[in-house]
Amino acid sequence: MTFRRERMAMVFEPRDMMLNAMQPFGDVPIVTVSRNGRWLAIVRRDAPVSSPSTVSVELRDLESGRTRTTRHPFEPVPLTAQVVDSAVTELIRPYKQFPWARDSIRAKLYRPRFRPPVQAAFVEDGGRVWLRETVPEGTTRTVWRIVEPDGGVGVRVSVPGGVRVLAAQENRVLAAVVDADDVPVLARYLIPATAGGAR
Repeated sequence: MTFRRERMAMVFEPRDMMLNAMQPFGDVPIVTVSRNGRWLAIVRRDAPVSSPSTVSVELRDLESGRTRTTRHPFEPVPLTAQVVDSAVTELIRPYKQFPWARDSIRAKLYRPRFRPPVQAAFVEDGGRVWLRETVPEGTTRTVWRIVEPDGGVGVRVSVPGGVRVLAAQENRVLAAVVDADDVPVLARYLIPATAGGAR
């Protein structure tokens, strides 16, 4: 597995007086392990250059030694100037006292034509892999695609923007939700059974 450093982190010069920063649009593989230690998933999510794009999910059963790799199509989401500006604004917050910070960050920013198709991933204790899809700017919900242990695609789960999914097991989801006092709290949700499609 090759990690391209320029797509993962920005390394500044000493004269910049800034530390390293993670690339907001980096597309290095995501590696995740189930809580019970049985399953390891590697999600290769290169930023696409054309449509449709493909994400590779490699699932390793660390007990049996079996490995299964499947590919899944995704619709590319363009990286717009507005999204770039928002990312730069967040990145310069720790360095806003340096007038050259914005230019230094922009010069080192990895800007693919399309955003990486998957933003996050985790694997359940049963071997199901959850993939958080990249959604167009302005979308108020996040969408998770579930890949079954046999490589088949299960349902897609649509979640309100204020709900941050942390883990899942079968049809239950553990999430962080911000309450009325702007304090994050843990909540459990039940995913209703459907015949297919988004839930």
